[in-house]
Amino acid sequence: MDLQHQRWEKYYTEQKSRTNDDWLKNHADYFQPGMHILDLGCGNGSNIEYLLSQSGNIYVCDYSETAIRQIKIKYPVTAIIADMREELPYRDKVFDIVISDLSLHYFSEDETKIIMHE
Repeated sequence: MDLQHQRWEKYYTEQKSRTNDDWLKNHADYFQPGMHILDLGCGNGSNIEYLLSQSGNIYVCDYSETAIRQIKIKYPVTAIIADMREELPYRDKVFDIVISDLSLHYFSEDETKIIMHE
């Protein structure tokens, strides 16, 4: 387990609650019922309630096993543990919208380009 992974595990172990983040409401026009939406680097789910209000096809992934475990207990979404720096286990072009709230800025420019290409 690398140092970054250890830090996120510790963070989500200590932070049991989550904060709802209302930023997506400013982009409501992009969402339509039935869309397949991926929340990349979802943490412990600050965007999930809003996304579920927009579509029932919500997929989330995060690097932290602890965060994903918390999400699976609380939300009816498809949640997986995944490192966004690696190939994601989804077919190409399956998502209508991909969001990444406060996740991409942790990576170098080269890593971010690879993630965006994926």
